[in-house]
Amino acid sequence: MEARSYRDRYEEILSLGAVLVGVSRDSTESHQRFREANQLPFPLIADSDGALGALFGVRRRWTFGIAPVRRATFIIDREGVVCRVFHHELAISRHVDDVVRALKELNNTATEE
Repeated sequence: MEARSYRDRYEEILSLGAVLVGVSRDSTESHQRFREANQLPFPLIADSDGALGALFGVRRRWTFGIAPVRRATFIIDREGVVCRVFHHELAISRHVDDVVRALKELNNTATEE
């Protein structure tokens, strides 16, 4: 659902000057199948060993014997600074809306400076 939401708003996200890349611990082959099945226009990176996720502090937390999927979106500015982080494990339907709103706010701030 989240990936398709990003797909549906991909052009808007690009128009805001953003680059969109998906990352998960799934394999490269799994990413390829998922990308094709959902017609995703953005690349997916396989973080099979979890190293990238660990660098960004995205880890699975065990709850009642289950490792839930941690979903996070990072907005990184042109200088490489993480300026916004979104965690929406439960509110997936508003995730992309919040990200687009933040991109617009950042663009407005940049043009004012």
